Amino acid sequence: MYEIRDGLKIAAGFAGVIIGAGFSSGQEILQFFTNFGVIGIAGAVLCTCLFILLSREIAISGFALKSASHQGMTQFFCGRRLGRVVDILLVITLFLVYTVMITGGGSLLNQYLGIPGLYGGLLIVLLTLVLTGLSVKHMIVAVGLLVPLSLLVVLIIWIYALQNQTSDFSSLEAFALAQTNRSTNHWLISAVLYVSYNLSSAAPILVIMGGQAQTQRAVVLGSILGSLLIGVLILLTTTAMYAQLGTIAIYPMPMLALAHLISPSLGTLMALIIFGMILNSALACLYPLLMRFSSPGTIRFRVLAGAASLLGLTISSTQGFVPLVSFVYPLFGILGMLVIVAIFIKWVKTHLDQLR
Repeated sequence: MYEIRDGLKIAAGFAGVIIGAGFSSGQEILQFFTNFGVIGIAGAVLCTCLFILLSREIAISGFALKSASHQGMTQFFCGRRLGRVVDILLVITLFLVYTVMITGGGSLLNQYLGIPGLYGGLLIVLLTLVLTGLSVKHMIVAVGLLVPLSLLVVLIIWIYALQNQTSDFSSLEAFALAQTNRSTNHWLISAVLYVSYNLSSAAPILVIMGGQAQTQRAVVLGSILGSLLIGVLILLTTTAMYAQLGTIAIYPMPMLALAHLISPSLGTLMALIIFGMILNSALACLYPLLMRFSSPGTIRFRVLAGAASLLGLTISSTQGFVPLVSFVYPLFGILGMLVIVAIFIKWVKTHLDQLR
């Protein structure tokens, strides 16, 4: 029973990080899947398979190393020299994704309430700083709290979007393929990059979750369930936005626009969920970033938190949400590719050694 409970915490925590950084707004799914047309669904399925394989290996490494930060993971998979380079790049990635989350909070409040984006970003920063005072175990629970509610609301939006589809398939496909706002020029590359950039930001916190687990079975269960949950949400979001693409494509947060189309009340609930998930991902990026250089509760930890937040808020105030997503995510998807290749090589070597 304890293993199941531990596994569910890991699953919710892992999914919570990806949902916030990867598709709570809908803009990310739009660029990486929906705008490729129906073939984007194949990309979503591929993503789910990759998440299952890769998250399992990352979480198990955290359990084996009892990691308190991602540093041990990078050396475990990449070796000492390359591991140092990947370690530095992951630190940069965590900071930049944290900055994107600050910008996303500002964009959300600007779209929904019409207030300047700086205030929404500042609110994300202040709440994140408060939550960094939690212990590691409580932080993991906090990140996963909104996942069940997110699944329910996305399911409602998906049902509405398909039932109220006004265009036929050929028209939807033509409109999707006419879009220029894509992450890459090919759906397969886009799908792999989506996994890699998400792992760049999620791997550090997943390693910490694995290090906190009591048994390896709980780690395996949590990583697989979390990946399946992510896959279901990606598929629901992709198909819902595809069915209503002509209506929501112009919005920086298309899922919020779609929820508001169904009902103002649902729109309000969706806005709160998106804000909460953005906050989750901001916390899940800042927390392991700080743990890489200090211990929770120390003065050094608090000083670094304040410095990183101030710099992130400054950068976010000069850039829009969509441009940041378009630039940062594909760029650090390339970093994630290094991690993916390293994991595959380590996995193959391990299994070959077992056969000898």
